[in-house]
Amino acid sequence: MGLVLSVSALSAAGCTSNTSDDPVTNDGGLPTATTAPEANTGSATTAPATQEPAGTETIDPVGDYTRAYQDERLIAESPGCVDNGNFTIGIDFDRPQIDAGTDDAIYSGCNPGTIRSQLRQAEVSGPEVTPAECLDKIRTQPAHSPIAAAKGLTLCFETSAPQAESEAQTQKIVFMTVTQVSSVNNRGKLVFTLTAWNVP
Repeated sequence: MGLVLSVSALSAAGCTSNTSDDPVTNDGGLPTATTAPEANTGSATTAPATQEPAGTETIDPVGDYTRAYQDERLIAESPGCVDNGNFTIGIDFDRPQIDAGTDDAIYSGCNPGTIRSQLRQAEVSGPEVTPAECLDKIRTQPAHSPIAAAKGLTLCFETSAPQAESEAQTQKIVFMTVTQVSSVNNRGKLVFTLTAWNVP
């Protein structure tokens, strides 16, 4: 009789253990504490940054624009009449120079030749246009390269902020006005002035 009671007690204890809500470990030891996996929210310093392509950044037209340089006269001569414009002349806007290694714009060909640039640009009425008016024209009526060179033509350009920073320069609004286009001895000649404003 006593043996039967002992077996019954053990069976009851086993039933109580199996119906418990406590977690059971595989080795029969005490249950270990469990926590929910942490959410991978990332970090502001490690999240991949998005960067706009060069020359497409938005400039606030309202600001204190200062003159970087004014009426710099340059001459680009391209022997492009015989090779159909394959010979090009680079124009630097950050420092107004010809063939300086940074080609913000390119002149090629002759009769009359073309002006090309990958910068955002627009045709405006003249160099007296303000930077804000230039930006508005770029926004509402942008020009697209290549553009035929012509006397009296004024283009305004928005230089690239990342490129300017890499050269320790300021981003600029540049006005390019063509004052003469000619062709002599199979050489196209483009005479123009550059005026630039520093973007605040």
